Amino acid sequence: MPRPLEPDDPRWLDEYRLTGRLGEGTHGVVYEGRAPDGTRVAVKALRPLEGPAPIAAHVEAMRRAAPRHIARVLGARLDGPAPYVAVEFIEGPNLLATLSVGPPLAGGTLRRLAVDTAAALADLHAAGLVYGCPWPGDVLVALEGPRLTGFGAVRNGAGHLARAPRGAGALVWIAPEFLRCLPLGAASDIYGWGAIVLFAATGRDLFPPDSLPAIVHRVLNTQPDLSVLPEPLRSLVGVALAKDPAVRPSADLILSGLGPPRLPHRPVGR
Repeated sequence: MPRPLEPDDPRWLDEYRLTGRLGEGTHGVVYEGRAPDGTRVAVKALRPLEGPAPIAAHVEAMRRAAPRHIARVLGARLDGPAPYVAVEFIEGPNLLATLSVGPPLAGGTLRRLAVDTAAALADLHAAGLVYGCPWPGDVLVALEGPRLTGFGAVRNGAGHLARAPRGAGALVWIAPEFLRCLPLGAASDIYGWGAIVLFAATGRDLFPPDSLPAIVHRVLNTQPDLSVLPEPLRSLVGVALAKDPAVRPSADLILSGLGPPRLPHRPVGR
């Protein structure tokens, strides 16, 4: 459920009327809003962390990608004092909230989450986008199936990304290369996919919470217990969580290992 707007929050961003706060991250505040026709939307008010040109390239790539398992871009204003991106509103709690009140996923439900999140990353990567190491809080458990929020994808082109982790405790979800001061790329998204699937099957953090040095040591040197996962998920998640990003498979290879081959990626308008 959205929280009430704070006194300093805008009430409108262009034609979008803002009605509540959905969350806040490194790159801005996410609001629930309404389009002129009354449709619910999610509107991210962007902080001025980078110029409008890279953001514009990202938004255009998102529109071309039209991924099936991620929120669609509906509108944007990327210059001026209050830039924002509006995307389709996806009804449903995130995976963290779902597992806080219910049992871990298993069987076909777990497999669908693995397939749908891998498909979202495959579509993003085909469009030249990098999500930036997704984690369970980025996965919405919608009626039509698991969806990525879309607010993590912040870089296109070569995928060089160094998105800050969401606090010290969130380091358990960050790919090892981030701690080695290397850029996050498509392989980092695959690491995030493996962490999401394992969390969905256990309801537990990838590594137990501990002191910052202990967490860093585990992320860099320790393999999590995968015994709860059935095959082929166990093998796929195991290689997805490899410490060396060069060893990790592509999202398309993961999908081919989970079932029949996917149809080729086809951007909208072709």
